[in-house]
Amino acid sequence: MGEPMLWSDAENAIGRDQNEDFILSPEAHAEILPSRAGPLKRVLTTTEVKGIIESYGREDSNAVRAQGLYRRGRRIVDWLAILTAATGLLACSWHLFMSYVPDQQPVLVIVHAFFLLGLVGSASWLNWTDPRTQWLKARSKAEQHRVALFNRVLAANEPHQSGELSLLPLQLAYFRRYQLDVQLSYFKNSGKRLERSAGLPAWITVPSVIVAAGALFVAIAYLLDLADERGVVISDVVLNAVRMERTERLAYWVFVALSLSTVYAIAMTRPSVSEEQRTCARYLTLFHNLDFLKSEGYERVRRAAEAGDKDTVAAFFGLVHGQMLAEQSHWLSFQGHFESRDHLLAWPSAIGLAAVIGDRPAASSGGERKP
Repeated sequence: MGEPMLWSDAENAIGRDQNEDFILSPEAHAEILPSRAGPLKRVLTTTEVKGIIESYGREDSNAVRAQGLYRRGRRIVDWLAILTAATGLLACSWHLFMSYVPDQQPVLVIVHAFFLLGLVGSASWLNWTDPRTQWLKARSKAEQHRVALFNRVLAANEPHQSGELSLLPLQLAYFRRYQLDVQLSYFKNSGKRLERSAGLPAWITVPSVIVAAGALFVAIAYLLDLADERGVVISDVVLNAVRMERTERLAYWVFVALSLSTVYAIAMTRPSVSEEQRTCARYLTLFHNLDFLKSEGYERVRRAAEAGDKDTVAAFFGLVHGQMLAEQSHWLSFQGHFESRDHLLAWPSAIGLAAVIGDRPAASSGGERKP
């Protein structure tokens, strides 16, 4: 077990975690800081910080908009897939159980074709517009800007005046509350939520199980009756319990209702189900890594900050940010960074790109261009 975190003067000045801490607003944070946190207040209101937060806000809005579009489209496709499968199964099998073609069966064929056309159209639109890729790319850019913001805050040097606390402990405490703890909360809650939902929701799972159980009872009853007709000794109590006359009437509808469990089995093969499981495992791993860093290292780093050891604090920032950017790495584009010349986006790799490709403005970890 690591050392418990002590609430120093700097930690108390920054304050305890709040539910709205995920909203990144340095200017609003500066307004609520006490006067003894003056050095950090001045850093949070600099032009550089304001520029970074504007870029973050723009990409964050793009990500939220694209995410909403993707999730709405995905819900429509999922519902149309379920309805298409259900009507298709009924349309092709109803007459087999009813022993005749009911008047409703041609209508089911038309409804099935309607749902199928809607499914194809919705899926094609979703693939063509690809809001999921737009969402994840924008989120990746936003998180890079978030990293750049805290690196810019750490890179600042602001002298403290009489009655004020030193800047470095304040920088670390600010990072702990608005970056580390926010990421811990996000990855933990999102991982647990995905862990619970890594499958299909209860509203379709429970009816599917009930229908399958009913069909199993009917099938067993038929087998018992068949065995009795073939001379197998079956207890009269059992035969009276199943009541074949009633079971035969139920069978028509129970076997048709098996289309629900069939749809359930088809839906369980969706790629999004296994994708949620992978995302769940990844999020919980990230949470455990960040939690380990905090529990095992934060108190030591806090003492280093009190002693003015900025290198140790920067190393701690780098470990946390390395985990965050690893989650976003598969959406980062070196070519996009190179062509956009966005020194905030490319801060982890700008120096390497400049060295290998050339003609590229390099960037420091604080988001500043190097000469």
